[in-house]
Amino acid sequence: MITTILGLLCSISIIALAIITQADPTQFLNWKAMMITLGGTLAATLTYFSSPALDFTTNVLVKMFKRKEVIGYKLIEIIVDISKEIHFKDMLEIMNREDIKDLEFLKKGLGLIADDVPPKHLKEILVRQSHAITSQYRVTERVFAVAGGFAPMFGMIGTILGLISMLGKIRNPEAILPAMGIALVTTLYGLLLSAIFFIPFSGKIRDLNHFETNYRNLMIEGILAIQAKENPHVIYEKLISYLNPWELKDE
Repeated sequence: MITTILGLLCSISIIALAIITQADPTQFLNWKAMMITLGGTLAATLTYFSSPALDFTTNVLVKMFKRKEVIGYKLIEIIVDISKEIHFKDMLEIMNREDIKDLEFLKKGLGLIADDVPPKHLKEILVRQSHAITSQYRVTERVFAVAGGFAPMFGMIGTILGLISMLGKIRNPEAILPAMGIALVTTLYGLLLSAIFFIPFSGKIRDLNHFETNYRNLMIEGILAIQAKENPHVIYEKLISYLNPWELKDE
């Protein structure tokens, strides 16, 4: 979340600084060019994808900005603590722990344990749910990647329209400059939308999906171990293997 906002602010600031230092910054502002580039990109994306895919994209974006960062070693500590508490506390009481209120997938698994779901069925349910979430993130990543490809295309379309308009007004020198403005600025807008917004968000969602899928696999392993009432130390050793080396440095 922090890196997303920081990256957006830095990239926008750099471009804005480059523009305002020009002799006439207003030459970079053209509502017709923006309408062609942004409007065309959004329209093409709406045409390309189905309604469920766009709904997934909206939901993932909201989650991305609202979610709290999951820290791997803290997640393992929570699971190990629960594996100790399961011997003398009721599962419903454990599910009310403050530190798992935002861990919906973990709460789902603990709830299934409380419902006495057999281990085989429990694993099937959690694995399928995890795959469904992963698929939603992949669809969202693809939406932004495709939009990132459309934006420069519509920038070029705007450039061609501007050049055609300019050639049609070749006998009127005063009308050439506005047409040239659309021709050049649309390409700029298309490149900026792709480079600052669509492509970076596609990469961000891909990375987020990778880490969250790994954490869900970790939670599935932990939930099954809790249900089997395995030794907490054994659970810890099992789960620690899911973390990357750099995630272990904070331990």
